[in-house]
Amino acid sequence: MGISEILIIYLAVGAPIGVYAIVRSKNLLTKNLIGILAANVLFWPVFASLEFVPKAVSGHGSKYFIDGGTNSATAFERSRSAFTSSVKDISDRNFRREALDGFDRFAALSDAVLTEASAADVSVPELFVIAGHPLPSLASKCLFRKNRRKLADHRDRAFADIAALAGKLTAPERTVYDSALAAARAELFDRAIS
Repeated sequence: MGISEILIIYLAVGAPIGVYAIVRSKNLLTKNLIGILAANVLFWPVFASLEFVPKAVSGHGSKYFIDGGTNSATAFERSRSAFTSSVKDISDRNFRREALDGFDRFAALSDAVLTEASAADVSVPELFVIAGHPLPSLASKCLFRKNRRKLADHRDRAFADIAALAGKLTAPERTVYDSALAAARAELFDRAIS
């Protein structure tokens, strides 16, 4: 790859950063518009790190669990450990794998419901500000409430799916599985009740 290709890629990555900087500057008719664009395109690694790294460090870049002060990752680990130890005595290996996958989905969705609830108080999506919505904070609260309801419905379906697995078990195994589900529900679901 030659210098010209590297330069094209460098500028192609910098172009969205430049557009983002222009959109963020509220007054689009400034004399420095070309300067702002050029500086952001040419020095995009600096501007990107100043703009996006603090957001990633503050928790918005976590892969599974964003700890919004609820200690949800610890609750997940505690619940998963208890659920795994309860389910390990079930003889069907495929069932155990299916149950643990379903549990992970349920736990992640429970955390997402909590995270969405805490995010509603923190931020206003710039989409509403850019669109000129008369009440962007109200619009964002409505959007977060709608998203939280969708996540809660998805979480409820995930719990119903792992509860339905109990039909595949014998009576003694089902008792153990039902108690493990009840403990998981108490730890994750009930604290994230909508």
